[in-house]
Amino acid sequence: MNIGAKLKREREAQGLTLGQVSEATGIAVANLSRFESDRSDSRFSTIQRVAEALGVELSLVEADAEPPNLLEMAQRAKRARDVIMKAGLGESDPVARLERRAAAGQDVSVEREALEQRMA
Repeated sequence: MNIGAKLKREREAQGLTLGQVSEATGIAVANLSRFESDRSDSRFSTIQRVAEALGVELSLVEADAEPPNLLEMAQRAKRARDVIMKAGLGESDPVARLERRAAAGQDVSVEREALEQRMA
């Protein structure tokens, strides 16, 4: 059983709704739902926020977590890249991402400077 499913089981055992956990964590209900049903790869910080909102020790949740299936992870990554390309958002190139954000009027000066230092 994945971590999301374990946390869902704990949420339901406590009689909490996705809305209540969303309110406690600041994570959108749709994102929580995807996380619980293993339809998204969540960052550690997301997992930690949900566990804290439920009052669950994260080490207990992870104790019997299944190891990641590398083939499945690679397939998910390919599907995500395909969706990005189909949406016309281009390759996952940091320079291109910054240019798109700058074109949308966002201030990217700090990120641009960090990228330039990294590339130098």
